[in-house]
Amino acid sequence: MIQKAIIKINTEMQKNPTDKYMEAIGHHVIDACATEANAKAVLDEKKSLTGAMGKVKDAAKKRATGGVAVIEDSEVYAMVDEYFGLTAAPAVPAAPAPGKVSLDIGSFF
Repeated sequence: MIQKAIIKINTEMQKNPTDKYMEAIGHHVIDACATEANAKAVLDEKKSLTGAMGKVKDAAKKRATGGVAVIEDSEVYAMVDEYFGLTAAPAVPAAPAPGKVSLDIGSFF
């Protein structure tokens, strides 16, 4: 069941491979397919990435000011989880705190 859910999402992602938003949402859903319950929810024929994106776009339109809306990643993923009925979805990685990123510049030379 998990493999079928992953294939379903990958197939939909491949329909528009340049859509980075669909790609991000798709990878989130694929990561959530680690459980049988989530895979079963994803396999619901009434649910799709396009439908999930539609829910996010609707929320953005309602919040837009001057044609622009800002929604935190965690909130977008929560909307997607709710749309599909996902439980125990993977946590959204936290952005590194300012000044906490280190880079070994020696690897560039």
